[in-house]
Amino acid sequence: VEVYSRGYTGSPCKDSKGNYCFNNTDSRKYGNANLIKVPVGTQNAKAVLPTTCGYGGTDGAIIGSGVDAAGHAVRLKQVYAWTEASWNAAPGLHGWGGDAPTGTSYAVRSLAAGQTYRVWGYSQSGKVTVLKGVRVNACKSTPLRIRV
Repeated sequence: VEVYSRGYTGSPCKDSKGNYCFNNTDSRKYGNANLIKVPVGTQNAKAVLPTTCGYGGTDGAIIGSGVDAAGHAVRLKQVYAWTEASWNAAPGLHGWGGDAPTGTSYAVRSLAAGQTYRVWGYSQSGKVTVLKGVRVNACKSTPLRIRV
């Protein structure tokens, strides 16, 4: 089960009637997570989302740029990060996130800290680079150059 953070109490995202928005993803307070091994028919499963440091949480980030073989910055089309935590574990916090960079830098934010991630970097031409074991620490940004 994938869990996305939407509008929250205190969110500046409101519709014309003053109701909090629940249609747009909003990762300023919470990141995304997966619930793993949720048996069919389970009711009231609790999802724990990584909370950002600005709201008393411990999330982290992976930031960097795409580079070519010569080390020159290149624009990436998409970057994804998925936890390497065991998929056979009981339901819990399994972080993930992504970014569609508009320039040569990317930032995958609001990731569950204390986990290692597998990171996919997609070049504009469609080449995919996968990096394993990228550690995310609490309230820190992990620098990562993705060679495509």
